[in-house]
Amino acid sequence: MARFKAAPANRLQWRVVVRTAGRVDPARAALPLAWHLVQCTDPLLAEAHCAIGNQLMTDTFDPDGHCLTEGVCPRCAAAAEAAAATEAAETAETALASVAAEPTAAPATAET
Repeated sequence: MARFKAAPANRLQWRVVVRTAGRVDPARAALPLAWHLVQCTDPLLAEAHCAIGNQLMTDTFDPDGHCLTEGVCPRCAAAAEAAAATEAAETAETALASVAAEPTAAPATAET
């Protein structure tokens, strides 16, 4: 039996890694959480994360799910797909607007 149920292709499954060194300081506003994808092979390994994930880990210790799965970051791939879809929609909208703005030719009349 699989540890996790299969999710739809476009849905990401998350896990949180709580980093503590000894006791947790109750005065701290938030626990030191790092969000990874379930498929993340090693939450502490830089090579298990894309460039954005590595930068986030350097800045905030949280890769925010930018983990590599079979060499691809699903978060970056989803962002690229969304950007491509938006660009395609804008291109189609511009094309339709230019066609609608073109003057229509007057119908030809036959002279007798």
